[in-house]
Amino acid sequence: MLVGGAALSAKFTQTKIAPSYGKAVCYAKDAMTGLRLMNELMDPATRESVLRTHTSSGNGASVSTVVSVQQIPAVRRSPRVRLDLPIPPVQSLDRKVRLVPDLREVWGYINPFMLFGRHMGFRGDFEKRWRSAIRRRLNSLNRWKK
Repeated sequence: MLVGGAALSAKFTQTKIAPSYGKAVCYAKDAMTGLRLMNELMDPATRESVLRTHTSSGNGASVSTVVSVQQIPAVRRSPRVRLDLPIPPVQSLDRKVRLVPDLREVWGYINPFMLFGRHMGFRGDFEKRWRSAIRRRLNSLNRWKK
């Protein structure tokens, strides 16, 4: 099990979640840690080591927790929800790598305002600074052409 995010801590994971789950519980403090852990879990060379580490590394092994189970009343489903449809099996769990000869192609799919402003925490007038940087870059390129 992989858990994490702002609502959880490593201590809570070790003392509350891991003893209740009884198997490997990996805590990821952020998305990048979670991605690294998932890559390690998907890699046959490192999977067993990661599972062993997160099962026996004190991941709640020394903590005893009593778990009480309550019967949850049956939920009535909408008649629109079909339960008879088969779930197709996953075709492949292998990693797929796409070689991109020109990285400018990838840039066309990226929203730079969201990337730098929201996700990377850029402060200030992003659009103004972005245009200024592009203008400077074009000017320096034009100087080299002369």
